[in-house]
Amino acid sequence: MKGLLLALASILAAAWGLAPTGLRRRLLFGLFVLEGRAGDSKRGLSNLFAVEQALDLAINERAMA
Repeated sequence: MKGLLLALASILAAAWGLAPTGLRRRLLFGLFVLEGRAGDSKRGLSNLFAVEQALDLAINERAMA
């Protein structure tokens, strides 16, 4: 199962990499804005902090690689 998930992640990463960097960044920013606007202000801010924590984990993983 883990191998299947890693293979799927590799396929998705390759497809994502075909899009220009600027477009990928704008798409992510748009998703962050939408996530921050989900529900009331308190919930939106909580959602954005959760995204920030996940992003920190991804940054740390890449830094260690």
